[in-house]
Amino acid sequence: AAALPACNQALNFKKKDAVLWATRSDVLSNLGQYEEALISAATALRFKSKYSLALTYQCRSLSELGKQEEAIASCNQALQVNKDLGNNTPALAWDMRGLALPRLGRNQEALTSYQFAIDIKPNYSRAIPTECNTISTTERPEDTIQCRDTPLEADGARGASSHAMEDSKKDTLHDT
Repeated sequence: AAALPACNQALNFKKKDAVLWATRSDVLSNLGQYEEALISAATALRFKSKYSLALTYQCRSLSELGKQEEAIASCNQALQVNKDLGNNTPALAWDMRGLALPRLGRNQEALTSYQFAIDIKPNYSRAIPTECNTISTTERPEDTIQCRDTPLEADGARGASSHAMEDSKKDTLHDT
């Protein structure tokens, strides 16, 4: 809760700082204030139109507000533009994309997004449980046990070759 006043104070001095606006969007999302988070992400994008982190946070807010198609489009754009995700990796955008897809009944696509997130960052502790939750709602709930047994440490067993993974990601983004 202290992060929001800090962001607001910093924005008093740097009103056109896209990074601060994106950070504010993340803070507001974490507080469940998705409408305000969406406004902050949009403001960040006004100052830096091809900013992957702001697009990813926009995706998250849109998804939480029930605007799944817009959310997916925002995440797809985040994955295709400058890849400027601050301290994050593209795994965050793939994960946010994965969160929006099951809400449209597109569980298999969600699983693919989670797998890409985990391939990028094998110990990505956020994507693994959301992947497991999605698996449990599919026609393969028995796979949930295997998923939950997957160690949160990078062991390379889940990764795909980088070239095959990149081709598959491009195909996935163009299919939606």
